[in-house]
Amino acid sequence: MVVFGVFILAFKMAIEVFPSSSFYCDCGHKLYFFENTVSEMEKMSRTKLVTLSDGQDNEHKIVFFNGLAIEIICSKLGNCTIALFCHSPGGRLLEAL
Repeated sequence: MVVFGVFILAFKMAIEVFPSSSFYCDCGHKLYFFENTVSEMEKMSRTKLVTLSDGQDNEHKIVFFNGLAIEIICSKLGNCTIALFCHSPGGRLLEAL
């Protein structure tokens, strides 16, 4: 959340964790995929916009564009931009972007 004077802006953010191909939505939902599935979607998205659903009543869809996962479409929060995080050797998460 960012505060500017009297205006408060809340950012909806999702997280992609490498190398495990996991995604976490701000609503608390976790999406797990095989690394090959995510890499195939990234390849397909180089030429067009593609989505990947987790198969649980289509509550969450990951949107890929230009070879990257760019957002999660959440049934509760709407569109959530994806931030990229990496595992550090100590097991902590490090922000990559």
